[in-house]
Amino acid sequence: MKKISTRSLALTLSAAFFATAACGDEPIRQSHDWEQPLKDFNTHTYLSEVGQPSAAPDSPSETWVQYLSGTDKDNTVDWDFYVTKWSKMRQWSRLPVPSCWEMHGFGRLTYGDPDSGEKGSYNYKFRVPAAWENTRRVEIVFEGVALETYVYLNGKPLSDVPHAGGFYRFSYGVTDHLDYDGVNLLEVHVDNDSPNHPGLVDAEAGDYWRYGGIFRPVYLEAKPKTNIGHCAIDARADGTLRTEISLAGISKAGQLTAVVVGADGEPIGEPMTVDLARGQKKAELAGKFQQPLLWSAEFPNLYHLELSLAVDASTTHTTRERFGFRTVEVRPGEGLFVNGVKVIIRGVNRHTMWPDTGKTVSEKIDRMDIGLMKEMNMNAVRAGHYPPDKSFIELCDELGIYVLEELASCQDLLPTETGIPLVRSMIRRDVNSPSILFWANGNEDGHNPELDPYFKEADIQKRPVIYSRHGREPVDGIITDHYESYAGIKEIIEEKKIYIATELAHALYDGGGGAGLEDRWRLIMGSPLTQGLFIWTLLDEGVHRNDLDGRLDTQGNSAPDGLVGPYRQKEGSFYTVRELFSPIHIEMRELPENFVGRIEIENRYNFTNANQCSFNWELVTFRKPEDKQPGHTVDYRGTVSVPSIKPGTNPGFHRGWLDLNLPGDWKKSDALRLTATDPHGKDILTWTWVTGTAAVCREAIVQQGEGKVTAREADGKLVLAAADVEVFFDTSDGSLSHILRNGKKFSLGNGPSVIAGEQELEKIQHYPEGDNHVVLVRYAGKSYGGRMRSAEWTLMPSGWLKLDYHYFPMGAQAFFGISFDYPESKVNSMTWLGRGPFRVWKNRLVGPTWGVWKKDYNQTATGHTESIDPYDYPEFKGYHADVRWVVLHTDEGDLTIVSENESLFFRNFTADYAKDNAGTNPPFPKGDLSFMDAIPPQGNKIGKPVDAPGMGPQGSRTRLAGDIYRTIYFKF
Repeated sequence: MKKISTRSLALTLSAAFFATAACGDEPIRQSHDWEQPLKDFNTHTYLSEVGQPSAAPDSPSETWVQYLSGTDKDNTVDWDFYVTKWSKMRQWSRLPVPSCWEMHGFGRLTYGDPDSGEKGSYNYKFRVPAAWENTRRVEIVFEGVALETYVYLNGKPLSDVPHAGGFYRFSYGVTDHLDYDGVNLLEVHVDNDSPNHPGLVDAEAGDYWRYGGIFRPVYLEAKPKTNIGHCAIDARADGTLRTEISLAGISKAGQLTAVVVGADGEPIGEPMTVDLARGQKKAELAGKFQQPLLWSAEFPNLYHLELSLAVDASTTHTTRERFGFRTVEVRPGEGLFVNGVKVIIRGVNRHTMWPDTGKTVSEKIDRMDIGLMKEMNMNAVRAGHYPPDKSFIELCDELGIYVLEELASCQDLLPTETGIPLVRSMIRRDVNSPSILFWANGNEDGHNPELDPYFKEADIQKRPVIYSRHGREPVDGIITDHYESYAGIKEIIEEKKIYIATELAHALYDGGGGAGLEDRWRLIMGSPLTQGLFIWTLLDEGVHRNDLDGRLDTQGNSAPDGLVGPYRQKEGSFYTVRELFSPIHIEMRELPENFVGRIEIENRYNFTNANQCSFNWELVTFRKPEDKQPGHTVDYRGTVSVPSIKPGTNPGFHRGWLDLNLPGDWKKSDALRLTATDPHGKDILTWTWVTGTAAVCREAIVQQGEGKVTAREADGKLVLAAADVEVFFDTSDGSLSHILRNGKKFSLGNGPSVIAGEQELEKIQHYPEGDNHVVLVRYAGKSYGGRMRSAEWTLMPSGWLKLDYHYFPMGAQAFFGISFDYPESKVNSMTWLGRGPFRVWKNRLVGPTWGVWKKDYNQTATGHTESIDPYDYPEFKGYHADVRWVVLHTDEGDLTIVSENESLFFRNFTADYAKDNAGTNPPFPKGDLSFMDAIPPQGNKIGKPVDAPGMGPQGSRTRLAGDIYRTIYFKF
């Protein structure tokens, strides 16, 4: 083949690029920005290394692949690059491929903006194996380029029209364009807008960051001249298999053979064969296999279809396609079924994203994200709002995750003419993946019904095609409406329609996600036609902005919507979802008084018998405050014999009992822990129940001591003294003023102050009581309003200070309890016994577990990248559940607080949060440290945090009945 010099190529390219027709006789839209790189070709010195030929495959009958780019974000190849606008404009330099050019300082990064106005040019030189010449048909394959792409090889255009669509695989035949003896020059011109495809950029510029460039791999596929093309497989749960195969180069009669091979490498059933005639371009094969292992998210059994093409008894080409036997169907009035079983969708939305590389990721990232989903006991993902990397889909096949794959048409209609090839491309790539249960024709008004028939036409399996949010009108039998209120879900249930919410529980900042999920999940599990949901969303889409001093940017409150942070830091809602989505459900929150070691479980698996899981228990002793470290010690361990509890579906899940066979002295331990592990060795969940009461816990910590307590009055203060402790009370209002220990001040004071109600001093008195001394403060107030009634302080000879307080709650309030002041600036960390380590909200109590926890002080405003600590989890400040004791480690010393009562919420300071969304800013009471009987719910981006019954009953304010009596102890 004739060799072309760089200079002559530039002239050829300049003429060809601007003369090539875009659609019919319409010229490609010219732009001044494109003139400069073409002029610069005359002086451009090639910068990157020349790509070398790849090694041959093991067999000459296999497809020979040569990567021109790298394979992922961690394995790239430098190409020459030039961008027309914004940063680093109009200068040739190197750019790693695949990558998003904005993440390397080129152009301009935008969020959802349909007009980026920039274009990029790539050059890459490479050699190919000389053995390909006259023996192979070669294609160049692009896995993903945003947005319109013009490709030239050795000076010649590979298509008369640019490829359009940023998330789709496309390819060109290059057999006759390659130089097999010398160096080839590949030119790729990328327009990050879509001037030749009106409406495309609006459809693809959705609620996410917009990136430009070759962000997925580029490679050459060299097949034998006579070869197998695309193979589409329909393998059903009854063992029937049908496949449609395209062929090329059949110059004489031959034979196509297909063998199904299991995970052990052994063939199953009989080979399928078909004779081929000269010139034949398509073939079909079919067979029936007895009792194949079926694919589901619980048991992702996979097979390979090994295809062999032979001519004259000689094998010319072999390929392998992975698939699974499974059947998907929507049964009207019954639900979505997989393999004849109605499945529950425990899902999440996911965008392809990594903070340092944008939407160029890797198999490692894909595997990490699926691992996080599995850890949360999820079984489904909505690949919104565009098709993800192929490796992600393949890992869903392998690891067991149901997939809803979505056409990139986000909120704006994808034009029919542009959309048809994109539908075909998406389905062609992923048609054999058993994980994909259904396709989505766009998102939130981005549905083009004219494209519906092309989904069915392209899909041999004829999967359901839904619209992601289409009101309450079913599409292919399923309602998917977004962000339905609690009452709205009840209405859909009453309408007896199949409902799978493709977006729910919007997880902006610390809102949504797990907050309010328990109410709605109970509602969904209680109805036969509500089959689950996809939480919005998996991760905060924070971008590492080198152009903004290296900070993470989530575009304000547009993108921090995840259950995990940009680098996959787990938020509090992560653990709430993990517990609520657990396929082994235990309703018991506390051990009953007559507990004898039997626990009832509910099997919420669809395909797994409970006896295929394993259960192990531990009896543990918690560390004490004086241990100054978190955790526990194990007293006993045991395993559980699990009875047969069949899988099922909502609302009729099967239940059974576990007999733990605990030792006779089990109550001497502080807690019982039970861990369930699935058939694949993954921990499902650990439940923890305390064995004793808060009073028993207090008895082991608080000491009376010996000696006498004295009292004196001076300078408007009442002072109690014992050992090395002096406690000061303000006689003007009866409040605690401060404490001295060995003359050193502890700044706890101005309390107890009732949070909701009146507090007016009526009288204060003090008197000895045995070796102790008591200060009794009584408060006046309106009899019909909430108010503080009394506070009784008792100082013991040991220095422990006891507070018995009594208040009357009135009406529906966001919170109830008492508060004290303490300087936040003096606190360094906190150790406590309670449910942790994450804070809670009234409508997000599930998730934190019993234990002794420790966390350092931080100012984390969940997911708010403009805060001091956006992702230092767990957040230090907030409400904490079932606290029995807590030690605040301060500059003044350790402040230990112990509760006599159950179900106490401890609030340490007012949480930091972003101020740009009222829905995720719950109220906090006055003061700094609070001891509470009710706390507020959290909201989400859609609903406010208080008076948010739309999220469910737990979203309402709290009413308490009768007077409240509580006792807490302090040690300084």
